[in-house]
Parts: sequence; C-alpha cells; structure tokens
Amino acid sequence: MLKPSAFILALFALFSTSVLAQDLRVCPNVQVGGWKFGGAIYSAIYSDCTVQSGGEGPFHMFMSFFTGDVYSDGDLPANLDPTPTGDVPVGEYDDLDYATEDMGPTYTGTCSDMAASIPTLSADPSLVDGNVYCARLSNIEGNQVWLRGTADVAGNTWKDPIVLTNQPGVGTPYSPASPASTVPVPVLPFWGLLSLAGLIGLFGFRKLRA
Repeated sequence: MLKPSAFILALFALFSTSVLAQDLRVCPNVQVGGWKFGGAIYSAIYSDCTVQSGGEGPFHMFMSFFTGDVYSDGDLPANLDPTPTGDVPVGEYDDLDYATEDMGPTYTGTCSDMAASIPTLSADPSLVDGNVYCARLSNIEGNQVWLRGTADVAGNTWKDPIVLTNQPGVGTPYSPASPASTVPVPVLPFWGLLSLAGLIGLFGFRKLRA
C-alpha cells in the first residue's frame, strides 16, 4: 500500500507530463543552404537561431553532410550561404551537450525524443541516403535547439528541414500541420487541481565545440 507521501508523488507524476508538456517553437527562417568549409560548400540546414560560445558569436547552429558523415556545429553567418540576415539568440552553449543521431528512414518526430541522454557529446553518424538525422544542442539554461532533415545524397540537399527550440520566447509555436499554430497542450483539470491541493494540505510532501 502506498504511503500518503508516495501516493501524492504518484498523483503529481501522473499530471506532470501534461502540465509540463514541452513547448516546442519554430526557429525563424529555416532553410537549406550551404556551409563553407575547406574551400568547398556542403548542403546544410540552418535558421536565424543563434548561440553564443565562450562569450563569442553569434553562431548559427547547422547540420550538414560531407566525407560520408553527418556533422552538426555552429558557425558564423559569413560561413553560410545564403548568409542568414537574422539573429535570434537562444542562449549560451553549455559545452556539455551536442549530439547528432541517425533516426532511420521512417522517422517523423521533432527530434526532442533523441536517444542520446542530456548531456551527450556524440560522434558524427555515418551518412545513409534517405535517412532522417537529428542534431541537438543545449544551453546553460537547460534548454535545447534541435535540427531535423532527411539526407538526399543524390540531390546534394536536405528534405523536410525543421529547426526547433524550447527556449521561451523564441520563434513561433510548432505543430506538424502548421508551424504557426499553437500546439494543443493538455492541462491539469480543475478536479485534479482540487484533489492535489487537498491531498497536499492533508499530508504534505517534499520533495559549441571548440
């Protein structure tokens, strides 16, 4: 039998997934362009969302493929073509979490469910034509930026690019049908609030790369 405090915690956990549902937002001006490196230009996904690193920047987070791997990083706007004209800050890179993953050919998610735990500094996955890739960076506030795209090796481009963040106040609310519309987020029902408040009153509880 659950102790009163354990029961309250279980009840709180039941509702927490809806109350604290992740608010994903679309970074402005998501595009597929080119990343300039070593005298060549490689197809890359990026947006106007930028991070600082070591107090320097702004660095636009991007995801690209070359030499048989999928690579993500942040770079100055001058090294992206077309050059991003916007600068939408999403904080300071925490130097602990930068991950890129191969999600397979049928993945349709937002990349917020990547397998790599936070924090992870991952290696670059191998490039497979037609597979979906995700990249993630965390800031010092504990929020993230995600990039997703499907590698089109023959076309030397990316399909279905998105760049999302959960940094408050950045971009517009995301939904798969319409990036400009609000994501439906379930909330704790009124009866749930009353029940939780009553139980608490009765028992109480405690609780960029270098």
